[in-house]
Amino acid sequence: MTDFSDMSIEDRKLHMELQYILQPKDKELLEKVEKLTKNAERCKKGGGSKERILLVIGASDTGKSTALARIFGNMEAFQPYQNEHGYMVNPLLSLNCPNSCSPKTLAGAVLERWNLYAKPRSSAADMWSMVKRQLREREILYLHLDEMQHVSTGETEEAIRDVQDFVKSLTQIDGWPLHLILSGMPAQRRFMDSDEIANRADVQRFDLVKPTAKNIEAMEKVVRKIVQEHAGLEIGWTEDDELTGRLIVASKGAFATMIGITRQACYRVFDSKRPTVEIADFAAAYKTRRASLKSDNPFTASDWKSVNPSHSLSDMDEPNEKRKRK
Repeated sequence: MTDFSDMSIEDRKLHMELQYILQPKDKELLEKVEKLTKNAERCKKGGGSKERILLVIGASDTGKSTALARIFGNMEAFQPYQNEHGYMVNPLLSLNCPNSCSPKTLAGAVLERWNLYAKPRSSAADMWSMVKRQLREREILYLHLDEMQHVSTGETEEAIRDVQDFVKSLTQIDGWPLHLILSGMPAQRRFMDSDEIANRADVQRFDLVKPTAKNIEAMEKVVRKIVQEHAGLEIGWTEDDELTGRLIVASKGAFATMIGITRQACYRVFDSKRPTVEIADFAAAYKTRRASLKSDNPFTASDWKSVNPSHSLSDMDEPNEKRKRK
């Protein structure tokens, strides 16, 4: 148990932020990443399969990017090493896709990571040839692209097929078995419309948490762990308060948002120098995020199950806007 007696308030907040909260999807993701890395090592030795893509798909704030970052930081396969020629090699390249980017724009973003730039009139094919050559020469075995939905959205079926073709081509670099980890929002599922991608990929979903009895029980344990073990505070709510169900509604089922609201409730208690976290602290943390009225706050509303956080400012609509919504 952590001794909080000599910690300042800010140190206690930092301590909480440095704690990682495991969710069931973390174990599933780890198993699939391990499968990918083992295949990559076999490919380097002349074996392996063509399954060189892992798609990690989930709504915003479901924890997918944080889970991947934790794996990248801890798993040996992604750590820098010295190759046989004495050069340091970083086997992982991880970057965010630019908003609304084409394969050509994405290629430019990758090249910029190495301070390389293509000629102004270079085609996407030419730019990706440069990228592939660099990936091979730098011995980058894993390419992680986050926010991949920005690339997978296209206005035409042809545009979508172009993206699918370019993704497939990255797993077919001559003499180098590049493996891909592509994470992003649900729009990324369009990749699986291509049989050539589907036959080369595993998929890990990060679903939103629904307020079922089983999920409420599981999340109650998480919330209590944060409050009692990570924050060193006391529980001030009862089962009758239905706090965890309210929290799931308040976060719209996003796991990371639930963690954030719980931490903010604890910070409020720290700042007021109290020992106990009450449901009112959750209500205040939610109000700070959403600026909602009391009747639209899941932690204060009597009919909290019907609250939609997306409508927290709907009372500010102009009269004509209200008519349009009906």
